[in-house]
Amino acid sequence: MLIKRFSSIKNIGRFVDCKQKGSALNHYNLFFAENGRGKTTLCAVLRSLKTGKSEHITERTTVPITSGPEVSIQLDTGTASYNEQEWSMAVPDIEIFDATFVAQNIHVGEYVNHDHRKNLFQVIIGEEGGRIAKEIKEIDEASRKKSSDIRIKKEEIQRHVPKDVNFEKFIDLSETPNIDDKIKEKESDLKVAQQAENIKAKPTIAQLPIPSLPTDLESALSENLGSISGDIKTKIEKQIESHKMHDHGQKWISEGLDYIHDDKCPFCGQNIKDIDLIKTYEQFFSDSYTKLIEKIDHLEEATEKSFGDVTLERLNTALSNNGKNILFWEQFATFEINDIDFESTVAMHAKLLQDAVLSLIQNKRKNPLVSISIDEAFQRAKEKYDGAARALDTYNNQIVMANAIINKQKEKASTANSAEIEREISTLKLKKLRYNSTLQPLCDEYLSLKLDKEKLDSDRNNAKDTLDNFADSAINNCEKTINDILGKFGAEFSITKSGKSYAGGKPSSVYQIQINKHSIPLGDDSTPPGEICFRTTLSAGDKSALALAFFLARLENDSKKAERIIVFDDPFNSQDRSRRECTADFLKKYGEQCAQLFLFCHDPHFLNLVYSKLPKNERHCLHLSRASNNTTIIEEWKIEKEVQSEYLKDLEDLKSYLDNNVGNNLDIARKIRPVVEERLRCKFLNKLPEDEGLGVMIGLIRDDTKKYPVESTYLEELEHINNFSKKYHHKTNPEPIDVAELRSYIQRTFSIIES
Repeated sequence: MLIKRFSSIKNIGRFVDCKQKGSALNHYNLFFAENGRGKTTLCAVLRSLKTGKSEHITERTTVPITSGPEVSIQLDTGTASYNEQEWSMAVPDIEIFDATFVAQNIHVGEYVNHDHRKNLFQVIIGEEGGRIAKEIKEIDEASRKKSSDIRIKKEEIQRHVPKDVNFEKFIDLSETPNIDDKIKEKESDLKVAQQAENIKAKPTIAQLPIPSLPTDLESALSENLGSISGDIKTKIEKQIESHKMHDHGQKWISEGLDYIHDDKCPFCGQNIKDIDLIKTYEQFFSDSYTKLIEKIDHLEEATEKSFGDVTLERLNTALSNNGKNILFWEQFATFEINDIDFESTVAMHAKLLQDAVLSLIQNKRKNPLVSISIDEAFQRAKEKYDGAARALDTYNNQIVMANAIINKQKEKASTANSAEIEREISTLKLKKLRYNSTLQPLCDEYLSLKLDKEKLDSDRNNAKDTLDNFADSAINNCEKTINDILGKFGAEFSITKSGKSYAGGKPSSVYQIQINKHSIPLGDDSTPPGEICFRTTLSAGDKSALALAFFLARLENDSKKAERIIVFDDPFNSQDRSRRECTADFLKKYGEQCAQLFLFCHDPHFLNLVYSKLPKNERHCLHLSRASNNTTIIEEWKIEKEVQSEYLKDLEDLKSYLDNNVGNNLDIARKIRPVVEERLRCKFLNKLPEDEGLGVMIGLIRDDTKKYPVESTYLEELEHINNFSKKYHHKTNPEPIDVAELRSYIQRTFSIIES
């Protein structure tokens, strides 16, 4: 993008209503202006065009203010217009070296402050580094915004969280499935821990003995001693029947046999050795019979023992004790044991079964040799009791499972720590709070925000590393370029120890001045008097050279310099005259490498030096000249005429008057005398005084013709020209000029100077 013309500048400084005159701008544009004519103002306009910031213009609004500033600049791609503090477009590729650049980036007066070093860092890293720095800034802004969002979300969550709870630990709590069950379990553990001694001392739940029938009941009842003959049985039965002994006969006879001693009857004392009936008795009531009777007795005793009142009472007591134990253990363990109504479920059916069994045994006892069958009463009673036994068996199985749980609680009780369990319960309750329907979404958002911020922080660190590497390379290249430029300037100093610093939070450049191989710190406005620093070691010209070197070094290392429009405002200002030629060469060099160059200067001779080095068809000279009401206009400027000596300029004006009638009559008449005076000084080099006028010169020539050899006619002509010209030279209101006479004396003047 190129600037083609300052189409219009209104109400900015001395540019009240300025339109650039003449042809369009070129590749190289040299602006001549006296100080105070608007060079700095044009730089401000261009800086505003670069940045789009209105303050560069508004602070220079023409006073008194009649209306707002307006600018129209023709570009090769369109028109950039400024109105109501806004540009229609910006031209960011403009780079400006002027007092503002120096004051912002290099030094103010004699001091280099921290702000200068920060701004200079941006200058050194250039557009690419600026892009990375901008990326870091944008990431920082996003990170700060994310931090604000995190803080707000944290405050929202903390309203629900106990004050003594560490927030980050609360957020990091993991989710626990079945949390209510876990809390309940831990609360149970806490009860265990708090009752540890009682739990360790308390017995488990006892299993109940289940009363059962003798295993040989049915076989004993059905036993009939089949080894005894039928005749013997018949005889015994007749004997018992004849004596009316009925159900007690067999027992009476069997017991009576034990009382026979020495073969005598225990009742009458008679000898009974050979009595057949006694032998029949002995055969009948043999060992088998005795054993059968014993079995019957055992059945009765076993039944009484299993189902008797004592056994049932003990069973009832055990069941009652279990009930008490169950109530205790239910405080510390969860298990299921069915309640049993002892009377209706067990005792009643046990008693009925006992009665049924004893009835069968009684029948067997009456007739030991008769097989007794299980009757219907027994079957009904046993069926009912089997249901009770099953209930007791289920009860015992439940006790086994309950005791397994209880034993675990006993194990826990042996190592239980109440304080630790309370902490676990507290943690579980916090987890429940953390993952409830209100807080979980808030916590998820908080964690998501934190992840976003961590990503931003990581991106920022990576960008900073990139910027650090880029800046290190740029600073190293910049130092080399600056010292090369200073060397070409013939400067007796250089810079050294260039680097970067993050003091104050933002990156800044650091460097030192090297003189005679000694490094000198820059210092700042707080450096105490008496210390060597930037202020005391560099002259004004050296400081200007250093500032220009920084700007040129930036251009040298700018990968996009071919797209840049570079602007210089008096770059040679305050520099030593010995650096004029080098400065002009640098302007030509970077002008060639950049898209367009603007040079504003108050020194026509320096402008001419630069002008002489530029391609003829690419250079354009303009003048910020004074117009009416002390305003400024932009017009074409003939640099060759401006840099001519006054003698040559006056000659050219006299010739233009003769040839084209160009010029004011009085002004032309007044130029005659200086032209002749300068010609005589050249003719008699170093012989005529520099500060004397034409009349004195003529007198000296007349008085010493040897020293000033001229013909009399030459001297006579000088006197005529002097007499004519002196009438107009000093008089405020000279006599009217005759144009013909004036033209005649101009011709006579040319004759004198050509002789």
